Amino acid sequence: MRLKALFLLALACCLSSCIKDTDFEQADQITLSPEYELDLVYFTVDTSMFESSGELGDSFKVTDTTNVRFLDDSFIQESLVRAEVFFRLTNSIPRDFQLEVEFMTLSNEVQYQFDIPIAAGTVAAPVITEHLEVFDTAAELGPLTSSSRVVISVSSPETVEALDGTLNLQSKSAYFLEY
Repeated sequence: MRLKALFLLALACCLSSCIKDTDFEQADQITLSPEYELDLVYFTVDTSMFESSGELGDSFKVTDTTNVRFLDDSFIQESLVRAEVFFRLTNSIPRDFQLEVEFMTLSNEVQYQFDIPIAAGTVAAPVITEHLEVFDTAAELGPLTSSSRVVISVSSPETVEALDGTLNLQSKSAYFLEY
């Protein structure tokens, strides 16, 4: 009997409560600001993977292409307020390199491009290079959101044949939306 009375008292408390008047008109004033982080490009290359590039004279080059087709989506174009691309390169090859990053359309038109110099390292003492590229104005976000792929090229003006070591690239991108 006592258990039934306790149960009925608890049930009555749960079913009867006080609420304030709710103003559902304020729902229009809510702004959502999600942040999405994605791995962008990552690879490890050794000196045997570099090819002689005729377009750059006697330089040596490795290229990788990644599709980023979600950037040209109309929802992303309307909602994106900021983007960041972070690169971390670990070089244990005793040569300086140049990393070129190109955001391109499907028809290979370059929308946005930047370079990152990479200092020479050694197997015993690899050199770490970090770079953060920030897109936070309409002039920077426009070309980014009209891109469908990112092309990463690593080149050296000097031969890398017969050298020991690797070049490791890791990159992340962060997208800040507001809707």
